[in-house]
Parts: sequence; C-alpha cells; structure tokens
Amino acid sequence: MMNDNSLLSDFVIKTLDHLKKDDATQIHRIHLDSLSNDVMPNLGLAVEARYLAKLMKADNGAVIVASSKDEIVGFLLLRFAELNMKEFLSVWSILRFVILSLVKPIIMIRLIYQLVKSSANPKGSCEVDYFAVSDSMRGIGIGGKLLEEAEKVAFKKNYSSIVTKTNNVRLCSYYRNAKEAKLISSFRILKDEYFNVCWSIR
Repeated sequence: MMNDNSLLSDFVIKTLDHLKKDDATQIHRIHLDSLSNDVMPNLGLAVEARYLAKLMKADNGAVIVASSKDEIVGFLLLRFAELNMKEFLSVWSILRFVILSLVKPIIMIRLIYQLVKSSANPKGSCEVDYFAVSDSMRGIGIGGKLLEEAEKVAFKKNYSSIVTKTNNVRLCSYYRNAKEAKLISSFRILKDEYFNVCWSIR
C-alpha cells in the first residue's frame, strides 16, 4: 500500500502567475462541490472568475492550487487586500443568487451576515479566503501542502500571520494543534458555529 508521501509526489503545488479559463472552471467546480453553502460559488462561474483574476493582480492576493496532470484537485485563495464584491457582480449573477436562495436560504443568510458583520484582521496578517480539496482527494495531505505554500507566499510578502474563518470543527482543531493557531472569535449562523483563528508564520 502506498503511503501519503508517495501519493503526494504525484501532485504539484504552485501559485498561479496567470489564470486560464479552465483553471477558473476547475476551481469553481471544486468550490461548489466542497463548500456548497458558500456565497461565492453560488454567484456563478463568471463572478468567481472575475474575483480570481482580481485577486492575482498587484498585491491583492494569490491563487494557490494542487494539480496532477493539469487537473486541479485543490485550491487556496490567499487575500492580502480588501476587495469590493460589487465590482464582480452582474444583474444575471444577482438574479441567479436570489433564485438559488429560495432553494438554499442559508446562502442569503450568510451573505447578509457577511455584509453586516465584517471585522478587521490583526495587523500584519493576510487571510485564507477560500480553501477546498476535491472530495476524492481528501485525507492524503494535499490541504496541508496548500497551507505550507500559503505560508511561504505570505512570508515573502512580509506578513507575520495568517487568519481564516471556518465552521469545520476538525479543520479548526488542525489549525490549533498543527499551527498553534489562536482563537480570535467565534460566531453562529443558524446552527453552524464559525471559528476565526490566527497563527504566526514567523
């Protein structure tokens, strides 16, 4: 039986320097499949593609992916600057979101919460905005490698810490144990509890 290290040798972890249409499509698919209640993927592929392109410009952030044979199997979006979501939206994307929210009201509730409950990150930190691995590829260490690459990128940009929010209790425990992350705050959206954590990379 192959161990996790031998499986990981088949994958490439890299920070994208340009965004191909197929990259955006694959990232969007993983995002929608893995985090189906996130606001971003429910706004549609076009919106997410515009967000990814903006994230890669100047010092806005970085798009980090895990791939094998040109197929993306995981991604991490690291954000350095505040981005205005309004510039990515279209009438169609808003209409699509409203219609979807009739079936999945949680996405509208999460959107409203994000709009009214914004909070400043600790000084000197950047944020893991979105982070997901394909269901079939979980449990072999891809997520950990994506986080390691994010730390390298953040360090080169002179950030001293990384923050993120998650409602995944297991992932939060990983951050707190493996990264010695500190719990900054927690909050609830309906039955889900979210944890805002921060860890040092220096």
